[in-house]
Amino acid sequence: MKKYINRAIATLCLMGVCVSFTGCEIKTDTPLIGKVAGLSKDEAFRVGENICSVDELKIVLMNMQNEYKKDFGGSVDWEQKMGEDTVGDFIMEKAQNNISVIYSMAALAKKNGITVTESEKKKIAKAASDYVATLNQNEIAYTKTSTDVVEKVYTNYYLADKLYKRNTDAVSDSISDEDARVIAIRRIFIDTSKTDSKTAIEELNHVKKQVENGYQDFLVQANKLSDKKEVELNLKKNEAKQPYELAAFELNDDEIGSVVEQNDGVYLVQCVSTYVEGATQKNKEQIIVDNKIKNFSAMYDKFIKDNGNDINKNAIEEIKLSNDKKVANTELFVYYNTLLEEEE
Repeated sequence: MKKYINRAIATLCLMGVCVSFTGCEIKTDTPLIGKVAGLSKDEAFRVGENICSVDELKIVLMNMQNEYKKDFGGSVDWEQKMGEDTVGDFIMEKAQNNISVIYSMAALAKKNGITVTESEKKKIAKAASDYVATLNQNEIAYTKTSTDVVEKVYTNYYLADKLYKRNTDAVSDSISDEDARVIAIRRIFIDTSKTDSKTAIEELNHVKKQVENGYQDFLVQANKLSDKKEVELNLKKNEAKQPYELAAFELNDDEIGSVVEQNDGVYLVQCVSTYVEGATQKNKEQIIVDNKIKNFSAMYDKFIKDNGNDINKNAIEEIKLSNDKKVANTELFVYYNTLLEEEE
């Protein structure tokens, strides 16, 4: 389930429905305006009734920064350019987007009556205490964290997990092999911008006749004639849109179809296998995950649009990445994941 929620987070961030850290500027200590409560200097953002403190954001940021350092051998130039931004800017934005999605999901969970039980609170407190015990003095000084701060982070992640699981479990897993079927094909494509359509069709019909009569090998001819380098490929039925792809699913093993004319050119397809078992099963699993994420994303998107948020841009801009080599802990989610492992 953890890998599914990570995919959901990535999808929601790409959709742009997480709390925007680059939107309108809200200054520190904003006053109470209507139903929108202002944020104090130690609060980073609010979504619905859920508030994320600066310290909560920093503990997630430290963990993510150090994970990247590990991936790159322990040393990263945070000022190195990535387009218009720096690597450091990228890490900051990624951490902010990640935690904003989680805290938004937790706010939605609370709105839907999902809570953390007393038993779960004890497990969260234990995991938080165990994690804080791994921090050295430099890491504590940088994050200003405490067991209470980590408990809040873990609680929000836990509520997000519970919400995601409850809503995605309600989505049917019943996808048929036919709906997810993957076939293996060979194809010859002739670009009709380079030659006239009539000549291309005649050439492919000649190839079809030669192969069917045993005078030529389809793959040899495909490698020789095709204007597309990829001549052997798998097709997923749920993704088949082009006329030649749809026609390919009507073929039997080793059968060559009729020449198909499209806007980009003409195609001749040979079906190698009408059912690629391993690829079909993998595709079925992916369709189920995609359906669950799509269903959840629609609900999440509506919640974000219907609920106000407040962002303390001043406080967020004061947060800096650590250059201290002794600030290197990456255990935040190692201890959090123990909560999920106990449920499996």
